[in-house]
Amino acid sequence: MEAFMCIYSPEYERGGVSMCKKIREICSLTPNKILEKHWDGKIPVDVISILSNIGIHFGEKNFKLLEDSLKLTGEDAVLGLSFAIGDELGILYSIQINSDAINYVLAHELGH
Repeated sequence: MEAFMCIYSPEYERGGVSMCKKIREICSLTPNKILEKHWDGKIPVDVISILSNIGIHFGEKNFKLLEDSLKLTGEDAVLGLSFAIGDELGILYSIQINSDAINYVLAHELGH
């Protein structure tokens, strides 16, 4: 289960809500343009390098308090979330996922 998403659309600005600069920059690009600009072309894709090139902060987080407050049980879990503070954008991934899944969760959150 995904707890939070960071979304930008023109409706936000028309409504007077200002989204962070990084989201506006990213949303002006297609996924292919993001890869052209920030990917070195090597497989496997180094999502951490792409995030660093874009200027998106990332790190691990224990989501237990959030999961408890959402009453998540069993296989339900927060694997990652994106957030904006001012003009900065960040992605957090769960400390409970294995290292092989980190790229997937970071890419998934970037896709939002």
